[in-house]
Amino acid sequence: MDILGKLRQRCTYWAPSGVDLAGNQGFTAPISLKCRHEARTEKFLADSGDEQISNSIFYLNQNVLADGFIMEGNSTAASPVLISSANEIRKVFVVPSVSAQQTLYKVMV
Repeated sequence: MDILGKLRQRCTYWAPSGVDLAGNQGFTAPISLKCRHEARTEKFLADSGDEQISNSIFYLNQNVLADGFIMEGNSTAASPVLISSANEIRKVFVVPSVSAQQTLYKVMV
């Protein structure tokens, strides 16, 4: 399985950087990543054990953090909060290939 060959789209990722004194979530500078994006719904179990339904799924070859934000396409915006197409990452599944040579990250938003 060649994961890199399947990632032909681009997305922008903002990692969570902590909460400021006012209680607002901060984010690191945006990073452009290769991805495969699917606009489809899928049921999954959140870390809390609740069943949730995703709005969209991103496949990456690089790990990202839940509570970060991701969007299809490129952006240089400092914060994803005001971008309507940016979605909060709710769950990340780590899927190693059969040979364990590569890892696919399935990101639920």
